[in-house]
Amino acid sequence: MWDLLNDAPNQESATFNPQTGVPSDFRFDSRETLYGFFIQDNYKLKPSLTITAGLRYEYFGPISEKRVRAAARQGVGQR
Repeated sequence: MWDLLNDAPNQESATFNPQTGVPSDFRFDSRETLYGFFIQDNYKLKPSLTITAGLRYEYFGPISEKRVRAAARQGVGQR
């Protein structure tokens, strides 16, 4: 009940069709490119005052499959 009230997922790992977002039992060899970095510096303005500034950048690339048309060959997502 606590998870429901906090809008928290009860499970964070599942298999979904990347084209439709529908849960499926079919295994996809998905790949995603992720980059991230963080830099930080401290500035001492007075003996009793220090300012800390940081910059963070993250890149979440598009999801793709290991074999480009693996889902289409297996008939997933086709009607």
